[in-house]
Amino acid sequence: MELRKIIKNTIRKYLNENIQLKPISNIRTFNFLRPRKYSIDIGMSSIREFFGKNGFRYYIINEPNEDIFNVIDADDLDGQLEKNIPILPKYIGRAVFNDNNKEYFTGYEESESIKVEKEHRRNGVATAIIKFAEEKYDKPYKPTNLLSKDMQGFVKSYGNILKESKQKFCGDCFDSAYDFMMEHGYKNENLKLVHGIVSGRGDLMGKRFTHAWCEDNENVFDYSNGREIEINKIIYYAIGNINSNQGRYYNFNDTIEMSIKYGNKGPWEIENKYYK
Repeated sequence: MELRKIIKNTIRKYLNENIQLKPISNIRTFNFLRPRKYSIDIGMSSIREFFGKNGFRYYIINEPNEDIFNVIDADDLDGQLEKNIPILPKYIGRAVFNDNNKEYFTGYEESESIKVEKEHRRNGVATAIIKFAEEKYDKPYKPTNLLSKDMQGFVKSYGNILKESKQKFCGDCFDSAYDFMMEHGYKNENLKLVHGIVSGRGDLMGKRFTHAWCEDNENVFDYSNGREIEINKIIYYAIGNINSNQGRYYNFNDTIEMSIKYGNKGPWEIENKYYK
């Protein structure tokens, strides 16, 4: 399988395994949420429950024959129903999709297709919406170009993680290190993707700048700029005058999470620049 497909399938598997949708478990809440003009079976198929990465519990509601998906705070709604007080669901997110294409569904270019409240972003809400919609439509999601700034990183990674990165100082080091991790990280649990600061050699002698490579417990793998360097880690760190306290280290799952969060192959938590 080519690298592009491996990365895409790995990201999709990771997202799906970490966000589990299930039928709503609270019968009282189900009776409150379900659309009355449809059967109970249709009502059950229109509501999903899931836990976000923050531990919060959510409900997703899709009105039958409509392309609107709403997400609400499940614990908040269940609590209101238990107390028999006037019900005011706390809406967390909303998505409006266009299902006119036979091959995929998407949003509308004139408006944001997925919106999530700020305090609930990066917790899997958008992932859950798309996963539920793919289940309902039985076809994949294709993101639009018009997205909120906070959603851009998510959909870029979900649908197009291989978009070219633009790096200045180390050539293609962030791309090549990311690709190496995606190709080898799932079968080597000791492999780390590293974003660090190194001292240059040759024309870059005397300059320090950001760089990316992969390493395990013993060796460094630096495949940047067409090279295939595999060298003892102690020697590599000595040559590059590398301080591990200045670097950021990511395992395989960390790498996927950060690429999804930022929408590129790096750098993520370290500035790409020359250092004095």
